[in-house]
Amino acid sequence: MNRNPFTERGRITKPEQFVGRWREISLIFECIDARRPVLISGVAGIGKSSLLTHIVQSAAVNLEQPDLRAFYLDLEQAESANQIYSTLIQGLRSQGDTPTALELALATIGVPVVICLDNAQSILATEWGVRLLEGLARTARSGGMALIVALTGIPPMLSERFAEVLLPPVLALILAGPRAVLISGATEIAILLIRAGSGWNESTYATPDNLLIYALLLSGLVLSCVSVDSAQRLADINALAEQARQESNQRANELAERNAELRQLVDENNRQRDVIRELSIPLLPVAQDTLVMPLVGALDSARLREAQDRALADVHKRRTRRVVVDVTAVPIIDTQVAMGLVQLVNAVRLLGADVMLAGIRGEVAQTMVGLGVDLASIACFRDLEAALQHQGLAKNQHSVVLAADQVAAHVRE
Repeated sequence: MNRNPFTERGRITKPEQFVGRWREISLIFECIDARRPVLISGVAGIGKSSLLTHIVQSAAVNLEQPDLRAFYLDLEQAESANQIYSTLIQGLRSQGDTPTALELALATIGVPVVICLDNAQSILATEWGVRLLEGLARTARSGGMALIVALTGIPPMLSERFAEVLLPPVLALILAGPRAVLISGATEIAILLIRAGSGWNESTYATPDNLLIYALLLSGLVLSCVSVDSAQRLADINALAEQARQESNQRANELAERNAELRQLVDENNRQRDVIRELSIPLLPVAQDTLVMPLVGALDSARLREAQDRALADVHKRRTRRVVVDVTAVPIIDTQVAMGLVQLVNAVRLLGADVMLAGIRGEVAQTMVGLGVDLASIACFRDLEAALQHQGLAKNQHSVVLAADQVAAHVRE
């Protein structure tokens, strides 16, 4: 078709002059919506530039994305890849002239972007032009933007024997993928056979040998693309595995640090518990050969064993002759507590020391008698002061009271 239905570069107002293009535009917008690069090729004058202009003007409406940004760039006078990158990045209201800067600008703008490049055949004759299209296609395939490229004619670098038939598959490989290469190659073969007419040898390219070589080249393109994609996927998997390993190591280090902190807390708690246990059953020397053991709070089997162990150890260490066990601050004395006290007294006596019980209140005495506890062999006193006076540890009443007060103060601490 030689008629250009986009002469006015505006919306289509005469559908009868747009024969077959509605389907093409619908397909193009489907590719844009799916973030797949699009290649438009053909002879000059069929409306490729106008088609790109129409896409730029109507993309936001057709895709129902009001915030979409669409750009049209003519590459006919382009001089370098940096110049093209700079123009695109400036359109995105950012600065830079590199692929990385473009990706950063796309990420910063935060809205869908469609880039239409016209007259791409002008830059395909250069090495930097091929690299530019490859980089833009990679960005488009990664979802950073939508890309549409239009070209006319055959670039100089592909003017060799298979340039005309290899250009569309090569561009399809760059911009799309293996499936597009196969579709493009099959289409080119069909075109060559149609142009060959009735015989194989009437066309320069549509000979059996050339078609076989062309098919092999297409296979090579497809295999290379598949290999590159596989390598890229493997690299991505390895990167994810490495990231997972690093995160696992980090979590392991954090757990190790937390375990170390917990161990430290447990050790500190054990030390505090030992200190509390030691202070809860003090042994106070009130004379050279006399110790006072004030018991405070409820007594259980564990505390009674601790009291017995401490009493035996201190009596042996200090060669003590008398031990006064003060139970004034013990609220309840039942059978278990009474038997434990009797065992403590008997154990200390085996080391040669006399043991006295102080602080036996009236209700405690009744309870112990009711329980049948025999304390006849144990010297018992009303309070600690009376026990100390009985041993003659104070020359007067004031000294005895002072000693009792010192014991009580230590117990309160």
